Amino acid sequence: MLVALTALTVILLTQGDEDTATGAATADPANTTTIVTVVPTTALPETTFAPITAPPPTAVVPASVGNVADEAPGQLCKDLHAKGYSYSAAVDYWRANGQTDSLDADKNGIPCETVYPRSDIVSYWPASVYDGSVSYGLPSGLLCRDLDARGVGVYDALRYYIDEGYPSRMDADGNGIPCETVYPDAEHVWLYETW
Repeated sequence: MLVALTALTVILLTQGDEDTATGAATADPANTTTIVTVVPTTALPETTFAPITAPPPTAVVPASVGNVADEAPGQLCKDLHAKGYSYSAAVDYWRANGQTDSLDADKNGIPCETVYPRSDIVSYWPASVYDGSVSYGLPSGLLCRDLDARGVGVYDALRYYIDEGYPSRMDADGNGIPCETVYPDAEHVWLYETW
């Protein structure tokens, strides 16, 4: 707190005598006028601040997602992913539930391809089962009928379309939905599935 200080002047008045012989004032302490000015110091007391240190960050421990075998039947890949299950847990769930098509829409034996990152899928399946990416294993410039002739499923055909930069050659009627003249479920997958 800062307090304003002002100078204090004290005037002491006393009557002085004059030396008659010399005409000078005598220095009689009882008969003098003294002016004393008291000037307070304005220096503030030294203030020190303790350094503020933040507590060390606490490690965030991810919540356990549990055992995928305890999940009720009928879950979709997006449900398992949203609950925090890894890709390998999703495959375990798919196998435990009879390798249902609801988790493998293109029926190629590789579940949850459209939900989990491709890197997880490639690292899970041996190269003899899954080549890592149908789009990367195919030459550029193919048509939807070319993909179908090579056994490429609808999901991978649509990913190929995206990877190729949405070419008009794969959208015969120009309505923004690729391969619908070749794959009967292309419109549903394109419009309603999670990419």
